[in-house]
Amino acid sequence: MSPDLQGELGSLDPGVVRLLETLTTEAAPAELAGEPDALTMFRTNHGARPQAVIATPRPTRPPVRWRFRLVGAAAVALVGGTAAAAYAAVLPAPVQTFAYHELGFLGVPPVHHTRNTPAPGTSPQSGGHRGHGQAAPGRSSHHRPSGSATRSPASAGNDSLSLAASDSNIVSGTTTTLVAKLSASGHGVQGATVKLFERRPGQAHWHLAATAKTGSAGNATIPVSPLVINTAFRVTGPRGADSSVVKVTVSPPVTIVLRPGAKGLRDVLVVSTKYARPGNTVVLQVQSANGTWVSRKVRLLNAAGRVRFVLSGRRLQNDLIRVRLVATRRHAASVSNSVTVPPPT
Repeated sequence: MSPDLQGELGSLDPGVVRLLETLTTEAAPAELAGEPDALTMFRTNHGARPQAVIATPRPTRPPVRWRFRLVGAAAVALVGGTAAAAYAAVLPAPVQTFAYHELGFLGVPPVHHTRNTPAPGTSPQSGGHRGHGQAAPGRSSHHRPSGSATRSPASAGNDSLSLAASDSNIVSGTTTTLVAKLSASGHGVQGATVKLFERRPGQAHWHLAATAKTGSAGNATIPVSPLVINTAFRVTGPRGADSSVVKVTVSPPVTIVLRPGAKGLRDVLVVSTKYARPGNTVVLQVQSANGTWVSRKVRLLNAAGRVRFVLSGRRLQNDLIRVRLVATRRHAASVSNSVTVPPPT
């Protein structure tokens, strides 16, 4: 046997070595006696002409002169336990590879590379640990708690808390009523404590304003102190329940008084406000023939929360006028009462 083959197969049984050496030695003269007749018969049956034989690369199958010897030896070997091992592809990898190359025409299979067999009860993909997003066979990839599992109060997730205002835009200095509703799985929760928080413009944090308990329907009515500035509200409840934010805006009251001048040359309109701040913008508006309001002049409130507009009674006689306080982040817009400019006298 050649050194290359011996190195590929590794250490073998002495009997196997002798068998392989016998199979790979040159054929005896007696074994080659019928070779010319066999070649002639082969070429005749396949339509080949002897003079047209073209040299071809050395075949990978065993040479004819010792193939018959190999077949005979294989037939003898296949009656033993080694044959069963070869057919089951459980021989050492080098020996199985050699048996496949030399005895494959007798049905000996090649080496089978099998995956590692996982331990009982483990996933074949990871040998005991399922990867992220993989589910056990026959189960959904979404986690479903068993029927005997108890729900943690902090993760109940079924509580719903809402908040509503009876009036979300009020006159500055007045109040509104907030109603919170706590429910779980569609049913009102009675006897739970809810906390009302408020935040005003310019404030970075929420401040506790009031607490209340829910009634039989899960409702809690929370009156609000008079508001003079826009305020945002929200309520919290048990198990982390939190409502959406409800904004209540306030509109400062604005009043106007017209003081006609002599002969309509100089009428004075006095504007007074409450809860508005100095510097807020006031716009004089005149109603047009089609009923829309047209802005004419702009003034700023003084420190007393007042401002004056000088009008021409001759130009505006019989026109309806009013003023509008422009909205700021502290309050909503306000509209004053309206007055009619009398004709000059």
